This record gives sequence, structure tokens and C-alpha cells, in this order.
Amino acid sequence: MGLTDRLKHAWNAFQGNPTPASVNTGPSFFYRPDRPRLSRGNDRSLVAAIFNRIAMDSAALDIEHVQLDAEKRYIATINSGLNNCLTLEANIDQTGRAFIQDVVFLMLDKGNVAIVPTDTDVSPVHSGGYDIISMRAGEVVEWYPQFVKVRLYNEKTGQKSEQTFPKKMVGIVENPLYATINEPNSTLQRLMRKLVLIDAVDEETGSGKLNIIVQLPYIIKTDARKQQAESRRKDIEDQLRNSKYGVAYTDGTEKVMQLNRPLENDLMAQIEYLTNMLYAQLGITAAVMNGTASEEEMQNYYSRTIEPILSAVTDEMKRKFLTKNARTRGQSIKYFRDPFKLITISGIAEIGDTLTRNEVLTSNELRQILGLKPSDNPRADELVNKNMPVDDLGLQNEAGMPAVNPQADYEEMGGELDNVDAQLDELENMLTHSQILAHKQYASPYYDPQKAHEYYMKNRELKGRGTSGLNEEGKFTANAVKEALYKERDDKIQSHQNQTNEAIEKSRDQMRSSIEAGNKQTSATVRSNTNQMNTEISNNTDQMNSALEQERTNVKNRIKAASRQMSTQISSLQEQLSKMGPNQRKARKAEFQAKIDKLRQENEDQRDELNAAYSEFSGEKRSENKKTTADLREKNTEKNAAVRESNKENADKDRDKHAKDKSKLKEEHTTKKKDLKEEYDEKYEEELAKIYQNSNLLKQEKTKSGGSKSSGSTKSSKSSAAKRTSNYKRSGSKVKAIRKKYGV
Repeated sequence: MGLTDRLKHAWNAFQGNPTPASVNTGPSFFYRPDRPRLSRGNDRSLVAAIFNRIAMDSAALDIEHVQLDAEKRYIATINSGLNNCLTLEANIDQTGRAFIQDVVFLMLDKGNVAIVPTDTDVSPVHSGGYDIISMRAGEVVEWYPQFVKVRLYNEKTGQKSEQTFPKKMVGIVENPLYATINEPNSTLQRLMRKLVLIDAVDEETGSGKLNIIVQLPYIIKTDARKQQAESRRKDIEDQLRNSKYGVAYTDGTEKVMQLNRPLENDLMAQIEYLTNMLYAQLGITAAVMNGTASEEEMQNYYSRTIEPILSAVTDEMKRKFLTKNARTRGQSIKYFRDPFKLITISGIAEIGDTLTRNEVLTSNELRQILGLKPSDNPRADELVNKNMPVDDLGLQNEAGMPAVNPQADYEEMGGELDNVDAQLDELENMLTHSQILAHKQYASPYYDPQKAHEYYMKNRELKGRGTSGLNEEGKFTANAVKEALYKERDDKIQSHQNQTNEAIEKSRDQMRSSIEAGNKQTSATVRSNTNQMNTEISNNTDQMNSALEQERTNVKNRIKAASRQMSTQISSLQEQLSKMGPNQRKARKAEFQAKIDKLRQENEDQRDELNAAYSEFSGEKRSENKKTTADLREKNTEKNAAVRESNKENADKDRDKHAKDKSKLKEEHTTKKKDLKEEYDEKYEEELAKIYQNSNLLKQEKTKSGGSKSSGSTKSSKSSAAKRTSNYKRSGSKVKAIRKKYGV
């Protein structure tokens, strides 16, 4: 559009003035006039919240004009005016969803609702084959045998008016929960009456009255005393009313008592009981109302409450707005509920995997549910199991080998379980060292008496080793040395563990590469065998067609020869007849008729003979070709099965090799860990012996007089220390290094 056209046709809301003063826009309102209003006080109670929740949830489901197949299954949505009203625009004021919400809202409040087509392409009074352009929901105010009077909003005048329509063109939906909601003595009506009573009590309580009693100093029995008391009461009321701060005075002999507690009753208990009963009868829970309901509660709510309401609405519209011919041709009105709305993201992922794996949904259909754009990948629109491998021909692997090897996944997780094995080894070591295991009566699956005895014989010379003979500084030094040594040991164990894991991972990668190469080679071989089979089948078919064509040519030649011979005989008869006169032809008519019949029979017999011969030849050739094709397919199947079986055996060998390598590496790591523990135990024993050689780190022995003496100041202590350290090895250079390191 050029600049001139843009300036000519441009429009602005504040300058275009679409409704000049001369145009009659009709009456105006401060609130929406077509909005349904609750009756009988329902708008001032919890009933409004219940009705609104049910109407909202009913309108949240999709109602469409659909096409069904012969089995009553949905196959397509019909693009009609009725479908436009149900899904997009019901009238000038409402969308399709708002219209359904009004329908359900009015139905719950009034007990029934009228769905009236307000605009149609053909008059519904004279024809049943009309398309609905707009529709509204109204209240039935009067009932007649064949007609109903409906209070309906007129969008032309902006007012609600009462119109009479034939029942056959108006959808009249009765509330399926009428007995619970709309009956005069129903649970809901009883609850409403109790709510009115408690509202009256609340209004009386909060009316601003003081609720006090004034005790006068005289007995009120006579009329004069009653008049005097009434005058006194009015005087107190006037004082309180006319006082700026609401202050009044009384006589010293008068007493004022205030009723500061409300009148107690069981209305609240009855209301709670009726509310719970109403929830139960409607299939609603408090969790549904406040949005915390579980999936099971919501499923029960949709099944017991929403389903009967929407079924009543759709059945009535299908009965009134679709002709018998349309219903016979498979048209219907159905509602659909999205089952994924109440499921979490993790639940959708799990269900999506199940539905796509079992070929219920395609990937693009699942992406639409998640609100994602369709994928351009052609496989995203295929209803196949994506977890099964597909060869280059687009066929699933007949051997059924999974694309991801579960054994390999299990072995991959094995690396994470190595740490658990190490912890179990430590636990077993602790159990071995525990004193309770030395008890003869101790029974445990972790206790082996023979191994325990071997361990004792091996380590009995270490009995008595410990820090009991050291002072606090000596114990600290021993603990520091032990911690340093064991840290170095653990670092080496962890380093070897990492090397073992890397070796296991390398073996796993080799196994996977080998299996993948075998799968590719198998696919290539299967594809080659299939192509070869197809080539042989094609060649055999070509040979069969060539033989059939040759036989067909031979038959044609024989037919031509027989036809020439027959034509010669016919020409001879024609020549004889042409030479005869009429009387002679008449006399010899029977003779020539017999010759003609004979020739016709010979021609028919020859034709049948040639057809039978060709059919027999053709049947034999086709049977041979069919048998050859079946043999080739069977051989190809056997060859492919042998190839796949060989590939499977090779894969099993690769897995067995990997399992053996992994087991061997783990055994080597276990042995290495055991050797390191023994090595560092010996190192700790050596370092502990060196610590015992330092007299400053030994515990002092007490004397008989109660004093103490150094274990290194007497001969006895020296001999004791010598005895204590005689079992340990000595190394001067290492002792100096330890002393220097720990300040001993």
C-alpha cells in the first residue's frame, strides 16, 4: 500500500469517532446486562463459589462439532457455524468458553437452561437443515406442550426479553444434580436456610446494641413502678445517645450488668454437617475448591460432577441442533478433556515415554501437548517405537536388539558402586578386628572362624601395640603419624582406584565400539542379502514374464493360422452359395447350416483348447515363480538370522571379555588395596617403635610415696622401656625424620 492509500484509509480510535452523536447506540448500563444473576440469595453464600468452580471447570473442556467413523471414533473436526460458536465466538458478547460457562452456571442455579440459536442461515421454524451463526443461554420462564417461553438477552435492544420458541429448535438442558441442588428440600436448600439463620444471628450480634441490664433499687410490680422504671431506662438511653463520648450516670443504688457473650446454638455444627454432605453428594472436596486436590480427587471430581453435566449439554445439542441425516452420516458433538493438565513435568515425561514407546502418540503429537513446535524430522510423525533400532531401509531390527545395551548401562553404573565395595571392605575389616568376633559363641554371616584364627596367628606378635605407654604428647605424635601415613595410603588407594576405573571404562568403550561395529556390519550384510534376494526375485520374475510373452506369441500365431484356415473354408462356402439360385439355396439350406455349425464348433473347440493350454502354461510358470520367490525369501531369512545370531554371539563374547577384564581389574585393585594396608600397617608399627624410643614421650610411673618419676630416670624404667620397644624394628634415619617433622 502506497503512502497516499495509507493516508486515505488510515484510522485512529480517537479521531475516527466510530459512533457520532447522531447514531443511536441504545441504552447504557453500569454493569454487563447479559450476565446471569444468581437467585434466592445464592450470590451471598458459598453456593456461588461452588457453582462458579463447576462452571469454570466445565468450560475448560473442549466441546466440538466432530465427524465420527463407523465405529463411533473421532476422526476430524467439522468446520461449521455451530463449531465456531462452541470454540470461538458464540455471540457478539461471548466467546465459546464464556458461553458454556454461562450455560452451566444458569443450569445449576435455575435447575435448567435453554440454549437458543439467535442467528441462523435458514429459518429453523421451516427447515431442520440450518447452520447456527450465534447462540445464547436463557432462562425458561413458562412451559407449554410444544413451546417454551425463554427470558433471553436481546443484543439489538440491550434488554432481556421473553420470547416463545418451539421446543424442537431450543436445547433444554436439565441439571443432572437437580435432586441435590434445586429441589425445595434438597441438601443445598437446607444449607441455604441455615446460612440465612446464621446471617440473621450475626446481624443481631453486630447491630450496635449494648445488651445491658439495669437493676433498680426497688421492686417493680405495680404499674406506677413499671412507668418509673421505663422512664429511668429512657433517661439512660437519652444520656448515651446525646453524650459526645457515650457516657451516662446512674444512682449509687442501681447496678448495671452487661451481657458480653453471644447466645450459643448448634447452627455452625449443622452448617458444617450440611456442607460436608453437599460436597459428598456433588463429588467435590474442600481440596478441589482451594486447588490442593490430588490427581485421584480430581479424577473423581471430573467423573462424578463434570462428566454428567457436559454429557447432558452435548447430548441435548446433538439431539436438537443435528438432523437425523447428519447423525446418520457420523456427525456428533463431543467434549474432550486434556489428561495432561493435572500431571507434573516428571509425570508427563514418564507417560510421554510410555505412550510413544507403545505407539499411542507420535513425537510431534506429544510436542503439541507440551506446547512446543512440531519437529521437522520425518520420524517425529511416525507412530513407531523410537527405542528400537532402525536400519537404513527404515525397518526395525528383526533380532530385537535394543539400541542401548542394558548390560553396558549396568556396567557403566558399576564404577559408582566401587566406592560402596570399598566401604563394605572397610566394614568387613572392622568386623574382623572386632573383639566380639573372637568369641567362640559369636555367629554372623560375616564371621569365618578359620580366617579369624589365621589373622590372629599372623598378627599376634603385634599384641600389646598401642599408645597406652605414651603420655599426652606421645599420643598426639602417634596419632599425627598414623593420620599422615593412612592419608598417604588412602591417596594411593584412590589413585589406583582411578586407574582401575579408567581401565574399566576403556574396556567398556572397546566393547561398545566392537558391538556397534558388529551391528553396522550386520545391518550392511542384511541389507546386501535383501538386495541380492530382491535382484534374484526380479530376475526370476523377468524370466517368467519373458516365457509368458513367448508363449503368448506362440498362441497368437496358432490363432492366426487357425483363423486363416477357417476363413478359407468360409470363403469356399460363400463362393458355392453365390453360384446358387434362391431355390437351390433353399433346398440345400440344411446342408450349409450343418457345415456352418460344424465350423463354429471347431472354432470354439480350438479357442478353448488354446486358452486352456495358455492358462496351464501360465499357471505353471507363475507357480514356479511363486515357489522360487518363497524359497529365496526363506533362504534370505535364514541367512539374515544366521548373520544376526553370529553378531549376537560376537556381542556376547565382547561382553564376556569386558566382564572378565573388569573382574580381573577389580581383583587386582582389591589385592593392591590389601597390600597397601599391610604395608602402611608395618610402617605405622615402625614409626610407633621409634616414638617409644624417645623417653620424653613415655608415660611417667608413680612412686610408692605418691610422687612420680620419669620412666627414663631409673634402671627399672629403662629396662621396662627396653622390654616395651624390643619387639619393634629400629631405623635411625627414619626416627630423625619423624622427630624433625613432629617436633619430638
